[in-house]
Amino acid sequence: MKKERLDAITDGILAIISTLMLMEIKIPELSLDHLPGILYQVLIYALSFVTVVIIWLNHHRITLHKENIDINSVWINFGLLFMISFIPTATAHLSESFSDRSNHIFYGIITTLIVFFYAVFQQRITRSEKGKGVRIDKKMSWSVMVLYFLSIPMSYLSVYISGGIFLFVPVLYFIQTKKGVNF
Repeated sequence: MKKERLDAITDGILAIISTLMLMEIKIPELSLDHLPGILYQVLIYALSFVTVVIIWLNHHRITLHKENIDINSVWINFGLLFMISFIPTATAHLSESFSDRSNHIFYGIITTLIVFFYAVFQQRITRSEKGKGVRIDKKMSWSVMVLYFLSIPMSYLSVYISGGIFLFVPVLYFIQTKKGVNF
């Protein structure tokens, strides 16, 4: 399959997911009393939006120089998109009740599976590429998956620890990107 077809469907689905996420924001009556709750909710949505953007940027980067994508990689990509499609629901639950451990577990499971599918997709797409940068990128993907997975048991200790992990991953991305490493 031509890479452009995969990029087109991926871009379209990610645009729909981002729109659905935005539509899920429930803003109560606008008043100064409700402002902290609104800002809190917007922060959680912003975190999920940035997560989707990071996935999109990395997806684009690893497919940039490919002309064709094999059918197995296409199916893995659809698995990735399917998992990403749960982000709006997981985000809505997390923003409605941040203190509910089950919402952290659900968000942690979804993000772990997203990074799993991304890492498998990355392995297939870059399997013929050599070099230190490719190896580091692959290690980063698997490391991020472990971090998201750890958010699940950490939520039993404190939802703030798992929430911190959710926040740490995008921060790590920006730090690593400045160093020239992606995941």
